[in-house]
Amino acid sequence: MSVAAIQASKLGGYRRIDAEYYQPYLLRDELLIQQIKWPVVPLGELVKEGYRVVYENTFIADEPFDPEAHVKFLQAADILSDFPAIGLDSMGWVSRDDWIRYPKGRVKAGEILVEVKGKVEKVAMVPDDFPQEVLITGTLYKMLVNENKVSPQYVLIYLLSRFGRNFRDRVKTNTLISFVSKEELYSISIPVPSPDTQKQISSKYQKAYASYRASEALYAQAQALLAAELGLDKLDLSESLYSVRNVSEVRESGRADAEFFSQRYQRILALMRRSGQTVEDFANLMTRRFKPQIGQPFNYIEIGDVNGDGFLSNQTLLGEEAPSRAQWIMQAGDVITSTVRPIRCLSALVEQEQEGFVCSSGFAVLQPKDVEPELLLLYLRLPIVCEVLDLYTTASMYPAISTTDLMNIPITLPESKALQKNLVAKVYESRQAYHDAQRLLAEAKAEVERMLEGA
Repeated sequence: MSVAAIQASKLGGYRRIDAEYYQPYLLRDELLIQQIKWPVVPLGELVKEGYRVVYENTFIADEPFDPEAHVKFLQAADILSDFPAIGLDSMGWVSRDDWIRYPKGRVKAGEILVEVKGKVEKVAMVPDDFPQEVLITGTLYKMLVNENKVSPQYVLIYLLSRFGRNFRDRVKTNTLISFVSKEELYSISIPVPSPDTQKQISSKYQKAYASYRASEALYAQAQALLAAELGLDKLDLSESLYSVRNVSEVRESGRADAEFFSQRYQRILALMRRSGQTVEDFANLMTRRFKPQIGQPFNYIEIGDVNGDGFLSNQTLLGEEAPSRAQWIMQAGDVITSTVRPIRCLSALVEQEQEGFVCSSGFAVLQPKDVEPELLLLYLRLPIVCEVLDLYTTASMYPAISTTDLMNIPITLPESKALQKNLVAKVYESRQAYHDAQRLLAEAKAEVERMLEGA
Protein backbone atom coordinates (compact mmCIF):
# COMPACT_ATOMS: atom_id res chain seq x y z
CA MET A 1 0.00 0.00 0.00
CA SER A 2 1.27 3.49 -0.86
CA VAL A 3 0.38 6.63 1.11
CA ALA A 4 0.66 10.31 0.22
CA ALA A 5 -0.27 13.25 2.48
CA ILE A 6 -1.38 16.43 0.67
CA GLN A 7 -2.16 19.82 2.17
CA ALA A 8 -5.58 21.21 1.23
CA SER A 9 -3.92 24.33 -0.15
CA LYS A 10 -1.95 22.19 -2.62
CA LEU A 11 -4.79 20.20 -4.08
CA GLY A 12 -4.03 19.92 -7.79
CA GLY A 13 -5.94 20.06 -11.00
CA TYR A 14 -9.47 21.29 -10.46
CA ARG A 15 -9.43 20.66 -6.69
CA ARG A 16 -9.04 16.93 -7.17
CA ILE A 17 -9.47 14.94 -3.98
CA ASP A 18 -9.33 11.39 -5.35
CA ALA A 19 -6.42 9.27 -4.13
CA GLU A 20 -5.43 8.20 -7.65
CA TYR A 21 -4.44 11.77 -8.48
CA TYR A 22 -1.85 11.77 -5.67
CA GLN A 23 -0.11 8.45 -6.15
CA PRO A 24 3.50 8.75 -4.90
CA TYR A 25 5.01 7.93 -8.30
CA LEU A 26 2.96 10.74 -9.87
CA LEU A 27 4.06 13.19 -7.21
CA ARG A 28 7.70 12.17 -7.78
CA ASP A 29 7.36 12.78 -11.53
CA GLU A 30 5.65 16.11 -10.88
CA LEU A 31 8.46 17.23 -8.54
CA LEU A 32 11.10 16.11 -11.03
CA ILE A 33 9.48 18.15 -13.81
CA GLN A 34 9.24 21.19 -11.53
CA GLN A 35 12.98 21.00 -10.83
CA ILE A 36 14.07 20.75 -14.47
CA LYS A 37 16.13 23.69 -15.72
CA TRP A 38 14.35 23.76 -19.08
CA PRO A 39 11.23 25.90 -19.58
CA VAL A 40 8.12 23.98 -18.51
CA VAL A 41 4.93 25.04 -20.29
CA PRO A 42 1.32 23.82 -20.07
CA LEU A 43 0.36 21.91 -23.19
CA GLY A 44 -2.42 24.40 -23.88
CA GLU A 45 0.13 27.15 -24.48
CA LEU A 46 1.85 25.13 -27.20
CA VAL A 47 -1.12 24.35 -29.44
CA LYS A 48 -2.77 26.47 -32.10
CA GLU A 49 -6.20 24.96 -31.90
CA GLY A 50 -8.07 21.90 -30.76
CA TYR A 51 -11.57 20.60 -31.11
CA ARG A 52 -13.38 17.68 -29.58
CA VAL A 53 -16.35 16.55 -31.62
CA VAL A 54 -19.24 15.47 -29.44
CA TYR A 55 -20.96 12.81 -31.48
CA GLU A 56 -20.41 9.10 -31.77
CA ASN A 57 -23.51 7.50 -33.20
CA THR A 58 -22.95 7.97 -36.93
CA PHE A 59 -20.63 4.97 -37.33
CA ILE A 60 -21.73 2.84 -40.29
CA ALA A 61 -18.68 0.67 -40.97
CA ASP A 62 -20.68 -2.41 -41.87
CA GLU A 63 -22.91 -0.74 -44.44
CA PRO A 64 -22.04 -0.47 -48.14
CA PHE A 65 -20.31 2.83 -48.79
CA ASP A 66 -20.16 5.20 -51.70
CA PRO A 67 -17.24 7.69 -51.92
CA GLU A 68 -19.71 10.27 -53.19
CA ALA A 69 -22.00 9.83 -50.17
CA HIS A 70 -19.57 8.88 -47.40
CA VAL A 71 -16.26 9.92 -45.85
CA LYS A 72 -13.82 8.03 -43.65
CA PHE A 73 -14.53 7.94 -39.90
CA LEU A 74 -11.60 7.83 -37.47
CA GLN A 75 -12.07 6.20 -34.06
CA ALA A 76 -9.66 5.54 -31.19
CA ALA A 77 -9.65 1.85 -32.19
CA ASP A 78 -8.08 2.84 -35.51
CA ILE A 79 -4.91 4.05 -33.77
CA LEU A 80 -2.47 1.19 -33.32
CA SER A 81 -1.93 -0.02 -29.76
CA ASP A 82 1.82 -0.51 -30.01
CA PHE A 83 2.80 2.24 -32.45
CA PRO A 84 1.47 5.81 -32.87
CA ALA A 85 0.08 5.29 -36.36
CA ILE A 86 -3.41 5.18 -37.83
CA GLY A 87 -4.74 2.07 -39.53
CA LEU A 88 -6.45 3.31 -42.68
CA ASP A 89 -7.96 -0.06 -43.58
CA SER A 90 -9.78 -0.39 -40.26
CA MET A 91 -11.56 2.97 -40.45
CA GLY A 92 -15.29 3.04 -40.98
CA TRP A 93 -17.48 5.45 -42.90
CA VAL A 94 -19.97 8.19 -42.09
CA SER A 95 -22.39 10.15 -44.19
CA ARG A 96 -20.97 13.08 -46.15
CA ASP A 97 -23.78 15.08 -44.52
CA ASP A 98 -21.89 14.69 -41.23
CA TRP A 99 -18.74 15.97 -42.94
CA ILE A 100 -20.68 19.12 -43.81
CA ARG A 101 -22.41 19.33 -40.44
CA TYR A 102 -19.27 18.98 -38.25
CA PRO A 103 -16.45 21.05 -39.82
CA LYS A 104 -14.54 21.09 -36.52
CA GLY A 105 -14.32 17.31 -36.69
CA ARG A 106 -12.30 17.27 -39.90
CA VAL A 107 -8.83 15.78 -39.50
CA LYS A 108 -5.77 17.64 -40.81
CA ALA A 109 -2.20 16.53 -41.45
CA GLY A 110 0.16 17.33 -38.58
CA GLU A 111 -2.47 17.21 -35.83
CA ILE A 112 -1.80 15.19 -32.69
CA LEU A 113 -4.68 12.91 -31.70
CA VAL A 114 -5.24 11.97 -28.05
CA GLU A 115 -7.79 9.49 -26.76
CA VAL A 116 -9.87 11.27 -24.11
CA LYS A 117 -12.58 8.74 -23.31
CA GLY A 118 -12.37 5.13 -22.17
CA LYS A 119 -8.88 3.71 -21.73
CA VAL A 120 -7.28 7.10 -22.52
CA GLU A 121 -4.19 5.37 -23.96
CA LYS A 122 -3.98 6.13 -27.68
CA VAL A 123 -1.86 8.96 -29.09
CA ALA A 124 -0.83 9.50 -32.73
CA MET A 125 0.11 12.14 -35.28
CA VAL A 126 -1.77 12.56 -38.56
CA PRO A 127 0.74 11.99 -41.42
CA ASP A 128 1.21 14.38 -44.33
CA ASP A 129 -0.29 11.95 -46.87
CA PHE A 130 -3.43 11.27 -44.82
CA PRO A 131 -6.73 11.24 -46.76
CA GLN A 132 -8.21 14.73 -46.99
CA GLU A 133 -11.76 13.80 -46.03
CA VAL A 134 -11.76 12.15 -42.60
CA LEU A 135 -14.08 12.89 -39.69
CA ILE A 136 -13.05 12.18 -36.10
CA THR A 137 -15.00 10.54 -33.28
CA GLY A 138 -15.83 12.25 -29.99
CA THR A 139 -13.53 9.87 -28.10
CA LEU A 140 -10.47 11.56 -29.62
CA TYR A 141 -9.19 15.11 -29.17
CA LYS A 142 -7.12 16.73 -31.90
CA MET A 143 -4.68 19.59 -31.56
CA LEU A 144 -2.19 21.37 -33.78
CA VAL A 145 1.14 22.18 -32.12
CA ASN A 146 2.66 25.60 -32.81
CA GLU A 147 5.95 24.73 -34.49
CA ASN A 148 7.35 28.17 -33.66
CA LYS A 149 7.27 27.16 -30.00
CA VAL A 150 8.12 23.44 -30.00
CA SER A 151 8.60 20.45 -32.31
CA PRO A 152 5.30 18.55 -32.75
CA GLN A 153 7.24 15.28 -32.97
CA TYR A 154 8.91 16.01 -29.63
CA VAL A 155 5.50 16.71 -28.02
CA LEU A 156 4.21 13.42 -29.44
CA ILE A 157 7.15 11.44 -28.03
CA TYR A 158 6.83 13.18 -24.66
CA LEU A 159 3.13 12.27 -24.46
CA LEU A 160 4.06 8.67 -25.27
CA SER A 161 6.89 8.59 -22.71
CA ARG A 162 6.52 7.46 -19.11
CA PHE A 163 5.99 11.04 -17.98
CA GLY A 164 3.37 11.90 -20.57
CA ARG A 165 1.60 8.57 -20.12
CA ASN A 166 1.45 8.97 -16.35
CA PHE A 167 0.23 12.58 -16.54
CA ARG A 168 -2.43 11.66 -19.12
CA ASP A 169 -3.58 8.85 -16.87
CA ARG A 170 -3.55 11.21 -13.89
CA VAL A 171 -5.88 13.83 -15.32
CA LYS A 172 -8.59 11.40 -16.41
CA THR A 173 -11.69 11.08 -14.27
CA ASN A 174 -11.87 7.81 -12.35
CA THR A 175 -15.51 7.10 -13.09
CA LEU A 176 -17.30 4.21 -14.76
CA ILE A 177 -16.11 5.54 -18.12
CA SER A 178 -12.89 7.52 -17.77
CA PHE A 179 -12.75 10.91 -19.45
CA VAL A 180 -10.22 13.73 -19.89
CA SER A 181 -11.52 17.26 -20.31
CA LYS A 182 -9.88 19.75 -22.64
CA GLU A 183 -8.86 21.85 -19.63
CA GLU A 184 -7.21 18.93 -17.84
CA LEU A 185 -5.46 17.77 -21.01
CA TYR A 186 -4.11 21.24 -21.68
CA SER A 187 -2.89 21.52 -18.08
CA ILE A 188 -0.28 18.77 -18.61
CA SER A 189 3.22 20.21 -18.14
CA ILE A 190 5.57 19.93 -21.14
CA PRO A 191 9.32 20.48 -20.55
CA VAL A 192 10.77 22.27 -23.60
CA PRO A 193 14.44 21.36 -24.24
CA SER A 194 16.81 23.11 -26.64
CA PRO A 195 15.98 23.13 -30.38
CA ASP A 196 18.90 20.76 -31.03
CA THR A 197 17.56 18.27 -28.48
CA GLN A 198 14.07 18.51 -29.95
CA LYS A 199 15.52 17.93 -33.41
CA GLN A 200 17.35 14.84 -32.16
CA ILE A 201 14.15 13.34 -30.73
CA SER A 202 12.15 14.29 -33.83
CA SER A 203 14.72 12.56 -36.04
CA LYS A 204 14.34 9.30 -34.10
CA TYR A 205 10.57 9.47 -34.46
CA GLN A 206 10.86 10.12 -38.19
CA LYS A 207 13.13 7.09 -38.61
CA ALA A 208 10.68 4.97 -36.65
CA TYR A 209 7.78 6.18 -38.77
CA ALA A 210 9.78 5.54 -41.97
CA SER A 211 10.27 1.92 -40.86
CA TYR A 212 6.56 1.65 -40.18
CA ARG A 213 5.76 2.92 -43.67
CA ALA A 214 8.29 0.49 -45.15
CA SER A 215 6.44 -2.27 -43.31
CA GLU A 216 3.16 -1.10 -44.84
CA ALA A 217 4.65 -0.96 -48.34
CA LEU A 218 6.09 -4.48 -48.13
CA TYR A 219 2.80 -5.91 -46.94
CA ALA A 220 0.89 -4.04 -49.65
CA GLN A 221 3.23 -5.55 -52.25
CA ALA A 222 2.57 -9.05 -50.91
CA GLN A 223 -1.17 -8.43 -50.86
CA ALA A 224 -1.16 -7.12 -54.43
CA LEU A 225 0.91 -10.10 -55.64
CA LEU A 226 -1.48 -12.59 -54.06
CA ALA A 227 -4.56 -10.79 -55.39
CA ALA A 228 -3.07 -10.71 -58.90
CA GLU A 229 -2.11 -14.39 -58.79
CA LEU A 230 -5.63 -15.34 -57.75
CA GLY A 231 -7.17 -13.08 -60.39
CA LEU A 232 -8.85 -10.88 -57.82
CA ASP A 233 -7.37 -7.75 -59.38
CA LYS A 234 -9.22 -8.39 -62.63
CA LEU A 235 -12.44 -9.76 -61.20
CA ASP A 236 -15.65 -7.99 -62.17
CA LEU A 237 -16.94 -6.64 -58.84
CA SER A 238 -19.83 -4.66 -60.26
CA GLU A 239 -23.28 -5.14 -58.77
CA SER A 240 -26.29 -6.39 -60.72
CA LEU A 241 -29.88 -5.29 -60.35
CA TYR A 242 -31.08 -8.87 -59.97
CA SER A 243 -29.95 -12.48 -59.79
CA VAL A 244 -31.97 -15.60 -60.65
CA ARG A 245 -31.24 -18.78 -58.67
CA ASN A 246 -32.72 -22.26 -58.47
CA VAL A 247 -34.63 -23.31 -55.38
CA SER A 248 -32.16 -26.19 -55.00
CA GLU A 249 -29.31 -23.68 -54.61
CA VAL A 250 -31.22 -21.85 -51.90
CA ARG A 251 -31.86 -25.09 -50.04
CA GLU A 252 -28.25 -26.23 -50.37
CA SER A 253 -26.83 -22.99 -49.02
CA GLY A 254 -29.43 -22.51 -46.32
CA ARG A 255 -29.60 -18.85 -47.36
CA ALA A 256 -32.36 -16.90 -49.05
CA ASP A 257 -31.05 -13.32 -48.82
CA ALA A 258 -30.44 -11.39 -52.02
CA GLU A 259 -26.98 -10.21 -50.94
CA PHE A 260 -25.62 -13.75 -50.70
CA PHE A 261 -26.83 -14.60 -54.20
CA SER A 262 -25.71 -11.36 -55.80
CA GLN A 263 -23.66 -11.97 -58.93
CA ARG A 264 -20.82 -9.98 -57.41
CA TYR A 265 -20.36 -12.36 -54.46
CA GLN A 266 -21.01 -15.44 -56.53
CA ARG A 267 -18.18 -14.42 -58.87
CA ILE A 268 -15.88 -13.93 -55.87
CA LEU A 269 -16.84 -17.28 -54.35
CA ALA A 270 -16.39 -19.08 -57.66
CA LEU A 271 -12.83 -17.80 -57.85
CA MET A 272 -12.09 -18.74 -54.23
CA ARG A 273 -13.50 -22.26 -54.79
CA ARG A 274 -11.22 -23.10 -57.74
CA SER A 275 -8.97 -25.35 -55.63
CA GLY A 276 -11.89 -27.16 -54.02
CA GLN A 277 -10.26 -26.57 -50.63
CA THR A 278 -11.37 -24.70 -47.53
CA VAL A 279 -9.72 -23.14 -44.50
CA GLU A 280 -10.11 -26.50 -42.75
CA ASP A 281 -7.70 -28.04 -45.29
CA PHE A 282 -5.00 -25.56 -44.29
CA ALA A 283 -5.55 -25.11 -40.55
CA ASN A 284 -6.77 -26.84 -37.43
CA LEU A 285 -9.21 -25.00 -35.19
CA MET A 286 -7.54 -25.05 -31.76
CA THR A 287 -9.48 -24.97 -28.49
CA ARG A 288 -6.76 -25.04 -25.84
CA ARG A 289 -8.93 -23.96 -22.94
CA PHE A 290 -7.56 -21.55 -20.35
CA LYS A 291 -8.29 -22.00 -16.64
CA PRO A 292 -7.48 -18.87 -14.63
CA GLN A 293 -5.85 -19.27 -11.23
CA ILE A 294 -6.43 -16.80 -8.41
CA GLY A 295 -3.37 -14.64 -7.84
CA GLN A 296 -1.66 -15.84 -11.03
CA PRO A 297 -1.06 -13.17 -13.72
CA PHE A 298 -1.64 -13.95 -17.39
CA ASN A 299 -1.33 -12.05 -20.67
CA TYR A 300 -4.70 -11.45 -22.27
CA ILE A 301 -5.59 -10.39 -25.81
CA GLU A 302 -9.04 -9.13 -26.71
CA ILE A 303 -10.34 -8.01 -30.08
CA GLY A 304 -9.34 -4.40 -29.44
CA ASP A 305 -5.72 -5.57 -29.06
CA VAL A 306 -5.43 -6.56 -32.73
CA ASN A 307 -4.26 -3.65 -34.82
CA GLY A 308 -4.98 -3.04 -38.48
CA ASP A 309 -1.56 -4.38 -39.51
CA GLY A 310 -1.94 -7.90 -38.12
CA PHE A 311 -0.01 -7.43 -34.86
CA LEU A 312 -1.07 -8.10 -31.30
CA SER A 313 -0.72 -6.09 -28.12
CA ASN A 314 -1.88 -7.40 -24.75
CA GLN A 315 -2.81 -6.58 -21.18
CA THR A 316 -1.72 -8.37 -18.01
CA LEU A 317 -4.47 -9.51 -15.66
CA LEU A 318 -4.69 -11.58 -12.49
CA GLY A 319 -6.62 -14.81 -12.57
CA GLU A 320 -9.45 -13.36 -10.50
CA GLU A 321 -9.78 -10.52 -13.03
CA ALA A 322 -10.16 -12.85 -16.01
CA PRO A 323 -13.27 -12.05 -18.06
CA SER A 324 -15.49 -15.00 -18.97
CA ARG A 325 -14.44 -14.62 -22.62
CA ALA A 326 -10.75 -15.27 -21.80
CA GLN A 327 -10.83 -18.85 -23.08
CA TRP A 328 -8.17 -19.86 -25.61
CA ILE A 329 -4.44 -20.42 -25.11
CA MET A 330 -2.34 -19.46 -28.12
CA GLN A 331 0.95 -20.84 -29.37
CA ALA A 332 3.64 -19.22 -31.49
CA GLY A 333 2.83 -19.61 -35.18
CA ASP A 334 -0.94 -19.65 -34.64
CA VAL A 335 -3.05 -17.32 -36.74
CA ILE A 336 -5.99 -15.84 -34.87
CA THR A 337 -8.91 -14.17 -36.59
CA SER A 338 -11.82 -12.26 -35.12
CA THR A 339 -15.15 -13.93 -35.69
CA VAL A 340 -16.86 -10.67 -34.73
CA ARG A 341 -17.23 -8.08 -37.50
CA PRO A 342 -14.79 -9.91 -39.81
CA ILE A 343 -15.13 -7.06 -42.32
CA ARG A 344 -12.51 -5.26 -40.18
CA CYS A 345 -9.80 -7.77 -41.24
CA LEU A 346 -8.69 -8.37 -37.65
CA SER A 347 -6.42 -11.37 -38.10
CA ALA A 348 -2.95 -11.62 -36.59
CA LEU A 349 0.07 -13.90 -36.30
CA VAL A 350 1.11 -15.04 -32.83
CA GLU A 351 4.80 -14.19 -32.25
CA GLN A 352 7.30 -16.37 -30.39
CA GLU A 353 7.24 -14.03 -27.36
CA GLN A 354 3.44 -14.42 -27.20
CA GLU A 355 3.61 -18.18 -26.65
CA GLY A 356 1.06 -19.15 -23.99
CA PHE A 357 -0.88 -15.89 -24.11
CA VAL A 358 -4.65 -16.10 -23.73
CA CYS A 359 -7.15 -14.66 -26.21
CA SER A 360 -10.84 -13.89 -26.21
CA SER A 361 -13.47 -16.37 -27.32
CA GLY A 362 -14.24 -13.82 -30.02
CA PHE A 363 -11.25 -15.23 -31.90
CA ALA A 364 -10.84 -18.44 -33.82
CA VAL A 365 -7.36 -19.83 -33.14
CA LEU A 366 -5.98 -21.51 -36.25
CA GLN A 367 -2.91 -23.75 -36.31
CA PRO A 368 -1.63 -23.75 -39.92
CA LYS A 369 -0.92 -27.06 -41.63
CA ASP A 370 0.72 -27.54 -45.03
CA VAL A 371 0.99 -23.75 -45.33
CA GLU A 372 3.23 -21.09 -43.84
CA PRO A 373 1.41 -18.97 -41.22
CA GLU A 374 2.41 -15.77 -43.05
CA LEU A 375 0.63 -16.97 -46.20
CA LEU A 376 -2.52 -17.98 -44.32
CA LEU A 377 -2.50 -14.59 -42.58
CA LEU A 378 -2.09 -12.81 -45.91
CA TYR A 379 -5.07 -14.65 -47.41
CA LEU A 380 -7.37 -14.08 -44.42
CA ARG A 381 -6.55 -10.36 -44.41
CA LEU A 382 -7.33 -9.81 -48.10
CA PRO A 383 -10.16 -7.23 -48.04
CA ILE A 384 -12.24 -9.20 -50.53
CA VAL A 385 -11.89 -12.36 -48.41
CA CYS A 386 -12.99 -10.37 -45.36
CA GLU A 387 -16.06 -9.32 -47.34
CA VAL A 388 -16.89 -12.98 -47.89
CA LEU A 389 -16.36 -13.74 -44.19
CA ASP A 390 -18.73 -10.89 -43.40
CA LEU A 391 -21.26 -12.35 -45.83
CA TYR A 392 -21.57 -15.35 -43.50
CA THR A 393 -22.18 -13.34 -40.32
CA THR A 394 -25.46 -13.33 -38.52
CA ALA A 395 -27.56 -10.25 -39.24
CA SER A 396 -27.60 -8.65 -35.80
CA MET A 397 -26.16 -5.75 -33.77
CA TYR A 398 -23.21 -8.05 -33.02
CA PRO A 399 -22.47 -9.69 -36.39
CA ALA A 400 -20.26 -12.75 -36.07
CA ILE A 401 -19.32 -15.70 -38.25
CA SER A 402 -19.55 -19.16 -36.72
CA THR A 403 -16.35 -21.21 -36.55
CA THR A 404 -18.10 -23.86 -38.67
CA ASP A 405 -18.70 -21.36 -41.46
CA LEU A 406 -15.18 -19.97 -41.04
CA MET A 407 -13.55 -23.36 -41.47
CA ASN A 408 -15.69 -23.97 -44.56
CA ILE A 409 -14.68 -20.73 -46.29
CA PRO A 410 -13.10 -21.64 -49.66
CA ILE A 411 -9.40 -20.93 -50.06
CA THR A 412 -7.25 -20.97 -53.17
CA LEU A 413 -3.51 -20.32 -52.84
CA PRO A 414 -0.82 -19.92 -55.53
CA GLU A 415 0.38 -23.24 -56.94
CA SER A 416 3.90 -21.92 -57.52
CA LYS A 417 6.13 -22.74 -54.55
CA ALA A 418 8.50 -19.98 -55.65
CA LEU A 419 5.70 -17.42 -55.50
CA GLN A 420 4.54 -18.74 -52.13
CA LYS A 421 8.10 -18.38 -50.84
CA ASN A 422 8.27 -14.82 -52.19
CA LEU A 423 4.99 -13.88 -50.52
CA VAL A 424 6.08 -15.34 -47.18
CA ALA A 425 9.39 -13.46 -47.43
CA LYS A 426 7.63 -10.14 -48.05
CA VAL A 427 5.29 -10.65 -45.10
CA TYR A 428 8.26 -11.61 -42.92
CA GLU A 429 10.24 -8.53 -44.04
CA SER A 430 7.18 -6.38 -43.41
CA ARG A 431 6.91 -7.67 -39.86
CA GLN A 432 10.63 -7.15 -39.26
CA ALA A 433 10.33 -3.54 -40.43
CA TYR A 434 7.40 -3.08 -38.05
CA HIS A 435 9.48 -4.40 -35.15
CA ASP A 436 12.29 -2.03 -36.17
CA ALA A 437 9.80 0.83 -35.98
CA GLN A 438 8.79 -0.24 -32.48
CA ARG A 439 12.42 -0.45 -31.41
CA LEU A 440 13.28 3.02 -32.74
CA LEU A 441 10.18 4.47 -31.08
CA ALA A 442 11.14 2.85 -27.77
CA GLU A 443 14.62 4.36 -28.09
CA ALA A 444 13.14 7.83 -28.65
CA LYS A 445 10.89 7.54 -25.57
CA ALA A 446 13.75 6.19 -23.46
CA GLU A 447 15.96 9.10 -24.53
CA VAL A 448 13.34 11.62 -23.45
CA GLU A 449 12.96 9.88 -20.10
CA ARG A 450 16.74 9.75 -19.54
CA MET A 451 17.10 13.44 -20.39
CA LEU A 452 14.30 14.46 -18.02
CA GLU A 453 15.63 12.31 -15.20
CA GLY A 454 19.12 13.73 -15.64
CA ALA A 455 18.22 17.32 -16.44
